[in-house]
Amino acid sequence: GGLIIVRAQFASDAQLRCSLPALGESSTRPFFISTTGSGADAHWVGGAPLVDQGVNADGGTSGSSSTDFFFSSFDPRTSARIYGLAPRASPVGGGLRIAVVGSNFPPPADGFELACRFGFDRPRGSGGDGGPPPTPLGAAVVVRASFVSVSELRCAAPPTPGRAHATVPVEVSTSGAGGEWLAVGEVTYYDPRELPHVWSATPEFLPRREAGAQATQNEAITVRGANYAPTAELACVFEFVEGSDAQHTVATRTLVQSASFVTASELRCAAPDSLALGPSEEARVYVSLDGEARSAESAPLVLYDPPQVVSLEPRAGPCVGGTRVTVRGKRFFELHALMNQKSSNQKGGNLIVTFGRPGEGGVAVAGTLLDEGDVLAIAPPEPARQGATDAWWRGTGADGASASVPVWLSVTGGASYSHDEADAVTFTYFDETQLPRATEVEPAFGPTGAPSDRVRSIAVRGINFAPTERLACMIGGVHVSALFIHGGEVRCEPPVRAVGGTVEVSVSLDGVDAGEAAHFTYYDPGALLAAESASPAWAADWAGGGAAKTVVTVRGSQFFPSSLGLGCQF
Repeated sequence: GGLIIVRAQFASDAQLRCSLPALGESSTRPFFISTTGSGADAHWVGGAPLVDQGVNADGGTSGSSSTDFFFSSFDPRTSARIYGLAPRASPVGGGLRIAVVGSNFPPPADGFELACRFGFDRPRGSGGDGGPPPTPLGAAVVVRASFVSVSELRCAAPPTPGRAHATVPVEVSTSGAGGEWLAVGEVTYYDPRELPHVWSATPEFLPRREAGAQATQNEAITVRGANYAPTAELACVFEFVEGSDAQHTVATRTLVQSASFVTASELRCAAPDSLALGPSEEARVYVSLDGEARSAESAPLVLYDPPQVVSLEPRAGPCVGGTRVTVRGKRFFELHALMNQKSSNQKGGNLIVTFGRPGEGGVAVAGTLLDEGDVLAIAPPEPARQGATDAWWRGTGADGASASVPVWLSVTGGASYSHDEADAVTFTYFDETQLPRATEVEPAFGPTGAPSDRVRSIAVRGINFAPTERLACMIGGVHVSALFIHGGEVRCEPPVRAVGGTVEVSVSLDGVDAGEAAHFTYYDPGALLAAESASPAWAADWAGGGAAKTVVTVRGSQFFPSSLGLGCQF
């Protein structure tokens, strides 16, 4: 708020007394006095504000300062609120002053102290990989907290037991060490005199993207090692190299990208842009805590042009699985050889074919590289549809009898996959125990006559359609080829017909057997209409309105859907 002036009472040449004004909210303010009554000659009663000092050679801090004559007001009826702490990293030697930020902190008073507790008995695990919980480093340590303002407390971080590198929880109490503890956040201990270490980077192979293209979450690189801390300059350093092994490499360019801290032994960073013209580009991954000095160790990374799935043969199979599917595309053979050569583990060159979106219900099966450079996979049973999204399942029929799923290929054992989803080739599952069923035709009418006048294409909708080799439409007993759209729709061209009439339209997966049919009507636009009968021919209770509820069916020939509208005249 702004400056608030209240009248002071003179007590002596060494003492003045002021009544506290209503401040409206918790705050810490500098205190001024004035001899003019207007504040024009205000004199601040106070010392220098608290200032952090530098880190000494042991990783602690040296020096101190104080603050005096700030007036703080708070609401004793309301608990303090915690917003966070800074910095989030401390040297293993301790001593760094940690600022706890919040609101409504009370100043210390008789009977209690402000305190911070560092949970060395509850260090955080390394990445939640399902391993055993981390071993306690020692007992929790409670230190006194300094009151800076109603919105900030500060406490000196104690050293870690055994100078261990770890991430521990920090809590604060505003009612003494025996009072209620409020969670503040976490502090990570590291040794600033030691470089970070890099043990591995995964995935080891990543499909590269063009410079400037936005990275996705699936392209994040996880780096594991030691002595990591959430410093402001935490970064991954990518050094792109030329050469066939670590002893004979030449750096071509270096890229520094900010990293996201996970634990003292794990961090993540976005995949770098690739500028090479060849099919792949190799890099070494380092870690830096200050943006300049980097780890002595590094991990390999290969950015490559992803494989491209172009077609499947066959494109459909029964829901129970077991179909031998040949996956054809580009760069299968070259990339398989590259992964086998560069991979540091046995999974690097494994071929994986996934039916459905990877990680979201898709089923992965092993792929076998054929001599022709194609990949053979055995289709699994149809993936469960529960929770499936529109982007995963394409064209599910009216009652779910058939559906198409995108097929993905990985040359890295499932660590990364081919192409964008928009370009995915799909495999369709259908129920081989049921015949396809046509339920609707659009348009449902078409003229007779010369080929130039007829309807060129009709959409046949239904269920259990699949892109088999002999997929066909049967229109009025005539077999015509069909174009598969999805599991609930095919398109076909009606044959030429000289006379009008309504014919059945059905779909066959094997060119022989067809299920239930819909209907399509041919009409002669040049013929005269012939109305032959109407039923019923009478209606009771004309005056009472009963006739208005009667539907009259007119039978005849050469009826057609006029663009001007159809009507009956009485």
